[in-house]
Amino acid sequence: MVTSRVNIRVRRSTLPLMLAVLLGCSQGGAADTATTVGAPTATEPTTAAPVTTVAPTTTSTTLPPDENLVPCPETQFREQFKTKVKMLRCTQTWALGLFDRDTWNCDSDGCDDTRVFKLENGSWVKKATCYLDAPLTPDRRRCYIPDVGIATDADLPPANIACKIWPENSALRWIDETGCPLDESVIQAAINTECESWTPSEQLPLEPCDSGALVKKMQRALRAKGYSVDIDGFNGPRTVKALARFQSDTGLRRSGIVDKDTWAALTKGA
Repeated sequence: MVTSRVNIRVRRSTLPLMLAVLLGCSQGGAADTATTVGAPTATEPTTAAPVTTVAPTTTSTTLPPDENLVPCPETQFREQFKTKVKMLRCTQTWALGLFDRDTWNCDSDGCDDTRVFKLENGSWVKKATCYLDAPLTPDRRRCYIPDVGIATDADLPPANIACKIWPENSALRWIDETGCPLDESVIQAAINTECESWTPSEQLPLEPCDSGALVKKMQRALRAKGYSVDIDGFNGPRTVKALARFQSDTGLRRSGIVDKDTWAALTKGA
């Protein structure tokens, strides 16, 4: 690149005049600055600047119309994607399922993830892949778009539909986070669970058949509230039923699960 340079010549006879003008301007500017920056005199009243308070704005999230579980359109999936599919659950506009090739490396108990599809303009579109062991909540979901990155809200069913289609969203241990409605049959099954093994747990939520020091602390709190339980560190049927009675007696959601609200009520005043 060629850079041109312009030479500016100034007549020597004009230099003194230019210096005088520049000097006068700088002195005038300094004087103006000193006048405006100085503190106000005692005779000049000062007025405090008005304070404007801006009210915080709130945004509301509008959920789409609710949907129900419906038979999955497996024939349409096979014809559209030209492969075998194993569908899990479907609503009117959302579907969970796996292509045949997705299942090749799965264990005998099944796959630990699934594809999420959405019906758009009459065709099913692959939106994301999600692991089945976590609810579809922003803090816990494990969803991604292959070769792209982490899935966003737009790639997943909204909360009201996720309660229907995503199994973990309606699981008792996540109800506190998902806000999904509880089915009485699920509650009864949890309360009457007979434990064949125990799962050590030192964090909320505490579920039936959990064990450990946190369970023992919960049992002590129940005993202090007047409920008859063994303090053995095993959250078996007797403890779960006593917990469910405590939840009903105190106006809490009856679930047999120790969520944060139940824990706060148990330990209040302890």
